[in-house]
Amino acid sequence: MFNSICTYPIRSDLFTQVIHPSSPLLALGLASGHVQLQRLPSSDPKEARNSAIETAWRTRRHKGSCRSLCFGHDGDYLFSAGTDGIVKVAATGTGQVASKIAVPLHKYICRPTQLSGSIDPTSVLHAQTPQTLLLSTDSSTLYLYDLRANSTFASSKPQQTHHPHDDYRTQQTMGYNRRQYDSDNGYTKRCADQERGPGRGNTEFLRCGWKAGSGE
Repeated sequence: MFNSICTYPIRSDLFTQVIHPSSPLLALGLASGHVQLQRLPSSDPKEARNSAIETAWRTRRHKGSCRSLCFGHDGDYLFSAGTDGIVKVAATGTGQVASKIAVPLHKYICRPTQLSGSIDPTSVLHAQTPQTLLLSTDSSTLYLYDLRANSTFASSKPQQTHHPHDDYRTQQTMGYNRRQYDSDNGYTKRCADQERGPGRGNTEFLRCGWKAGSGE
């Protein structure tokens, strides 16, 4: 059983959150566009009695809601994406922005409410490897971005672009070796291998799709 050791009020609706890979830190993305980093109390019950959640830093990171967060592979940087169509990477310790990009706009009409040339908000972020960031959008487009050694973007343009689903994407998960990943949109699952495409560093979507209820 899990026991609550403390509670913490937030100033706006919580949209997304992510735990640091190695330290007791929790990043929160709020509907107000704010991103804040919380220092969590010790897991030791004796120490937790006299400890509290502390705010390391808080900033208005996006003009719209913060839709997705993820830490880099080593936790030194925090990626955030908002409904403003911007993805920013900031130093975990200070919150200072080190790099940012604009997510490509819609090039076609994919839904009645989304027109060509409109913002395509990010839905999921994953720092797959020290050199690769996976970014998927509301239109189900999947982008792979090349990262520099300090987790900043090597280019404002994606290295690869894929459309594994026809409508939307609900989540994506990395494999144990951080080379493979899968995505799904609620009823269809697609798997991909970044090293099996036509040329090193390209991505091939393996023919192992699965549809809910189909038994296939």
